[in-house]
Amino acid sequence: MNDARSQLASLLAIQDLVLEILAARLVVEGAPGKIEEAEARFRERNAEYVETKDRFETIEADRKSSSAALTVIVSVASSTWISIVVVPVKRKLAASGTIAIV
Repeated sequence: MNDARSQLASLLAIQDLVLEILAARLVVEGAPGKIEEAEARFRERNAEYVETKDRFETIEADRKSSSAALTVIVSVASSTWISIVVVPVKRKLAASGTIAIV
């Protein structure tokens, strides 16, 4: 009777090993599909990242260019305003003797 119990225990241990092997095979068989799925998600997210980064760089370059252009425009407008408004007023005041032109 003891021999039958030990054989039954051995058979149960073998059955457990077989079940573990089958489970491992399922993991191995499913791995390529899961890897491909993960790689596809990565490629999609990476494409979004590259698109966002490129858009940011384009906008940032445009902002810098616009800022430089605005600086030039403000400078020109300032010197134009001075020549159109301030100089004639100074001349008029100088002509009336109110101020001396420097």
